[in-house]
Amino acid sequence: MIFSIFLATLLTKIDYICIPLTTQEERNTFHMTYTRKPRKHKHTTQKRRGNNRTKNRLKKLFFVLCLTFVAAIGIVATAYFVFPDLFYSAYYKVADTYRPKRNEPYNGIDVSHHNGKIDWQTVATDKRIEFTYIKATEGFKHPDKRFSQNTVNARKAGIKVGAYHLLTTKTAMKTQFDYFTSVVDKHEQDLIPMLDIEEKKMRRWSREQIQDSIAKFIQLAENHYGVSPVIYCSHKFYKHYLSPRFDNYILFLARYSESQPILENDKKHHDIWQFTEHGHINGIKGDVDLDRFGPNTTLQDLLL
Repeated sequence: MIFSIFLATLLTKIDYICIPLTTQEERNTFHMTYTRKPRKHKHTTQKRRGNNRTKNRLKKLFFVLCLTFVAAIGIVATAYFVFPDLFYSAYYKVADTYRPKRNEPYNGIDVSHHNGKIDWQTVATDKRIEFTYIKATEGFKHPDKRFSQNTVNARKAGIKVGAYHLLTTKTAMKTQFDYFTSVVDKHEQDLIPMLDIEEKKMRRWSREQIQDSIAKFIQLAENHYGVSPVIYCSHKFYKHYLSPRFDNYILFLARYSESQPILENDKKHHDIWQFTEHGHINGIKGDVDLDRFGPNTTLQDLLL
């Protein structure tokens, strides 16, 4: 009896399924009756909840970062406009440079094509400027494009002029010195020439190679000019790579600070101190290097 009922019911279902579905309504009815919705597994739901939590945390983190950034900009802007001295003091300390104070003493400047076109007549109205060193050459076949113009106009304005060569490791010293003298006419110079030694240009050489190369350039200069050239480099570079071999030469040391360069040899002091790269001189657009004589140096010591 039970089997007969089961069989009849099964046949009824089969007949229903096999009935051709001709209308959209019949197809919808069939779909709703015999199609089961997929069961949501527990671990899938938990995974989705975890993803949502992660997204919410990222949104909060992004919001906090944006808020922090805006607050930092606000603090910097406030310091810049309300406390400019404090702002620049902190900035230059971090940047390892120095912003000169108003009416701070200086005796000269050094320039290159990076300073753009210079109005030397206006520069000469600043009576504190007694001299200028102008970049002439770098390595071999790299002249400064404004050297001739700067030299002629600075001398016309009554400023004492000297030329400098930026040393590189790519060419022999004899080649570099000959190139320097081919560009610079010593009869149009007022000051002893200067040899510029930059740390970033010396990375290929050892301490011994640097010193021997400088000594070779000095020898060539002495034969040509009759005097030793001025040696320019940073205070740190001199202490680490050149001292004490060159202590008896005229030293032009860069140290961007209120404190003057200090050498290990107590009897030797800097002769010229480049104390800032952020000087402002009428006639020069933007920043310019400012230089100050050492305690035992005057303009007479630099004259060629």
